[in-house]
Amino acid sequence: MVLGKVVSVEGGFSVGWPPPPEEVPPTVEELRVSALAQRDRLLSLATVRMAPYQDAVDLDAATDHERTTLKAWKLHRVELNRIEQQSGFPEQVEWPPSPDAIATPS
Repeated sequence: MVLGKVVSVEGGFSVGWPPPPEEVPPTVEELRVSALAQRDRLLSLATVRMAPYQDAVDLDAATDHERTTLKAWKLHRVELNRIEQQSGFPEQVEWPPSPDAIATPS
């Protein structure tokens, strides 16, 4: 083997590339660690997105839309926190949709 190439002298001279290594699927533990890391990233994002709505509620300055949006983000965090309870976890994770889809008032 020279520089990643296969050199053969049997019955003549030829140069070729070795077959690529077989792709090893991730282990269940690797899938679990990856899913929990993604969950934690999404929980952090949800917390950041909730903060201004929570401030408005705490200051009795929230609109109905802000209260509704805050509740949606809180529910989202609960759903994210429960992904380990899904029957297919960690091989198949159904991520809850983001409350960003809530329409803003016109």
